[in-house]
Amino acid sequence: MKPLDKEIAQDRRVVAEWLLWYEERKQEYEELREEILESSPAPLHDRVPVKGKISDITGQKGSMLGDKGKIEEWLNLCEEIEKRLPWKMQILLRLKRKYKVGVKGRPVRWLIALELSEVVSRELGKDWCIGMDSVDKWWQRVVTYGVILAAKRGLVK
Repeated sequence: MKPLDKEIAQDRRVVAEWLLWYEERKQEYEELREEILESSPAPLHDRVPVKGKISDITGQKGSMLGDKGKIEEWLNLCEEIEKRLPWKMQILLRLKRKYKVGVKGRPVRWLIALELSEVVSRELGKDWCIGMDSVDKWWQRVVTYGVILAAKRGLVK
């Protein structure tokens, strides 16, 4: 049995990756979905019946789309999280997605803090400074919300 802290850290990594790479994964999902729906059946002479497999093309497409159900659940979860976050954290999430890879593969924390401060200041109509520690704490809260919702939906165990 895996230690609890390692299991939680793994769940946090999974949720954080889905949140950060949401747009790319959604695009890949849509392309794959279109490819499955638009695929044409093989000519009759090229088909070989396989025992235990779905033989009709519509059934095969449905089966392939069904396999994508987990991906769709994750995409829906990411959308729900973003909608339900407080507005400042929504901005943070968008910036984390924008700067997901920075120096040595790590997000550029200071750049996110600077841009987040500018956007929040503009929205509030007064100077507002958000430090890197606040960015990290807010991000941890966003990921925690995601882990809790993912666990409720059976996406993490």
